[in-house]
Amino acid sequence: VDLDPTVFDWSIDNPNVGLSPTSGTGSIPSFTAINNGHDPITATITVTPIQAHMRAYIPSQATNMVSVFDIATNTLIARIPVGRKPYGVAVSSDNSKVYVTNNQDNTVSEIDAMTNTVIRTFRVGSDPKGVVVSPDGNKIYVGCYNSPDLPLTMPSGDIYIGDIRTGGVTKVSLERTFEHPEGLALSSDGERLFIGGLALKEMNTTDNRLTTTQTLNLVTDIRSTVNGSKLYGVDREDRRTGIDDFYVNGGIYNFASNQTSYFEAENKPAFGITSSLDGNLMFITKPDDNSVSVIDASTPVLVNTVRVNQKKNSITVGVSPQGIATAPNGLIYVLNNGSGNISVIKYDPDDNSSTVQTIPTDAQPYALGDFMTHNIHTSTPFTVTITINPTPSAILTSGTPQALTTPANIPCPPTSFNVTGVNLYDGIQVTAPDNFEVSEDDVNFGPALLIGAG
Repeated sequence: VDLDPTVFDWSIDNPNVGLSPTSGTGSIPSFTAINNGHDPITATITVTPIQAHMRAYIPSQATNMVSVFDIATNTLIARIPVGRKPYGVAVSSDNSKVYVTNNQDNTVSEIDAMTNTVIRTFRVGSDPKGVVVSPDGNKIYVGCYNSPDLPLTMPSGDIYIGDIRTGGVTKVSLERTFEHPEGLALSSDGERLFIGGLALKEMNTTDNRLTTTQTLNLVTDIRSTVNGSKLYGVDREDRRTGIDDFYVNGGIYNFASNQTSYFEAENKPAFGITSSLDGNLMFITKPDDNSVSVIDASTPVLVNTVRVNQKKNSITVGVSPQGIATAPNGLIYVLNNGSGNISVIKYDPDDNSSTVQTIPTDAQPYALGDFMTHNIHTSTPFTVTITINPTPSAILTSGTPQALTTPANIPCPPTSFNVTGVNLYDGIQVTAPDNFEVSEDDVNFGPALLIGAG
């Protein structure tokens, strides 16, 4: 695969040496090493090369093509013909394959990312929408919105599993339990499949058994965070009244605590959702409002709304945003279905500000799911260990004491000078000349005196 230049993930194991933050991607910031102790200390920096494989695969429902963009330059590098009305997109974890559901053909196109050509087509059920790839790259899961043997007015739908190794397809027969599946997401270990639809379902991928139903409704799009610790979902129904009045409601499911927290943004329908690279923010597209809502994932409240039908920072952007994904460089890519272009949002969480760039693409861009490639580690991490010695001790004086002249056993007149120390381990010892003694109180005399101990 034609990959972009190598960058690096890095981290340091000792947070007390002056490097902040203690981990990141790209260049390590310059810092002044600190050791406020008395002994040498070490810190190990671990650097892992990653390949920033910066590609976006963007379907067009008007042309039945997938446009491939180089995200580093936002330039079009390929156009790939697929089936009719391409809908959902998923990229394998090693960036070698891309899968696109073709809604009107009831198929899934498998694209070789090296050649940008369709190498295989899976035939699945009726009205395929969302698709995800297992972490090991051996399976795809496809949500088919309708079951052909049931009336369209009845809740229906099927999950199809494509075997990447053999090309076989298996239908998961759980009659009338999926309720029009759309968005799909997998846990990081691939053992739990989350299925969006009229309700959010969960399936065990070991035995393809439905396990739970989450308390989210009308889920269009669901995503897991980059580190796989949380699951985000858009819920278009106002659960408080049970009436479908299209609140932008949603939930954040924490895998570790098995808890779900909810948020409400604005009284507008939602379509897509993605998160920032650190998982702290969610970005939600609202087609009817031509906007993207920004949600604080730690305390789910509306942080900001990025308008995309008006000028913002003197940049005009598009109409009817739907598909959304986060690029490996942290930029947010929004597919504007109504205006046939892409809004690239650079968001600053410190002041909740944003800049928006617009790039053209084919008419009616549309993607359910994550249409971006991923950062992948390309070689073994290497380490650099630094040793920080303590600051050397130093005693500084100022002033000149008067000459000492006095009869034996009679204290001399007082004299003084200033003594200061830098990074001293203990007090400062004052030693009397031969045949003299020193005292702090003119009562207790001795050959030496320790000042400032403790």
